[in-house]
Amino acid sequence: MNGAEQNFSLKQQIRPLPRIGRLTKSMESLFSRLPGIGHLYATRLYSSVVDSEIGLADVQDGSRILHVGCGALPYTALHLARRGFSVTAMDSDHSALLAAERYVRHHSPDADITFENLNGANCDPSDYDAVWVSLNVAPKETVLLHLLGRMRNGAKLIYRNPRSDSRIASLYSRIIPEQFGYDGPFQAIPIDRVKEAVCIERSCACDYCMTLPGSLCSCEECILLDDHRLPTPVRVVKAPNHPVISPLGLRPGKEVIIHCRHPFGGPLVVEVEGRRIALAREFAREIYVE
Repeated sequence: MNGAEQNFSLKQQIRPLPRIGRLTKSMESLFSRLPGIGHLYATRLYSSVVDSEIGLADVQDGSRILHVGCGALPYTALHLARRGFSVTAMDSDHSALLAAERYVRHHSPDADITFENLNGANCDPSDYDAVWVSLNVAPKETVLLHLLGRMRNGAKLIYRNPRSDSRIASLYSRIIPEQFGYDGPFQAIPIDRVKEAVCIERSCACDYCMTLPGSLCSCEECILLDDHRLPTPVRVVKAPNHPVISPLGLRPGKEVIIHCRHPFGGPLVVEVEGRRIALAREFAREIYVE
């Protein structure tokens, strides 16, 4: 989980959607109440998009899929279900989720879709073979890092970006994997005239598993430093090459002892190489230990 050229800071705060995202959300809410028009709109915009993403991710028949940010017009989840996958459609907006359930009941009441009212930054993706993340999900970097940190080994993460040459490029943030701490292999393809799909296969990089350069740890022996609750020493397995973290000596192979945790999200006081330092929680959430 390396951010050598990115001075990123993963703050756990909810940023508002861009104006175009709010407009899209309102439009899909309207179309969900007009089933005929909504279905025509969704079919024309998303059928070929989702088919391209399935091909990109090489998702196997019968896979369990989580769709984060399904919205009121959940055509991505519905199309995935029609392709034979078992789908959980998730959205943090309760009213949008109710509209999504009505839409599916109207168009495909037998579809294998479960709905959950959860935020993508707090969900548990470990039971799924693949996770789809919609374009409008925010804050996307935080959600993507959370998902990658908790998906099972071998699972696929697929998310949508504006294409750099598209007319919506100035309206949406274009998220490259390095921005949320990933510098390993990934694939990206255009899926229509304005969007691209990015696919990352979750893989482990600790001593217990086969590794891929730049991959994030996912085995049971490794946890985030922020999740370690015992006074016993731990060894750093993976840490970003960050201009704040690296000079503190928090590098792979180093032993760390947590002395105390300040309340209300305050820093951890840790000992590294005989020195005690106060480590901000956002950095403790980027370091894997065993």
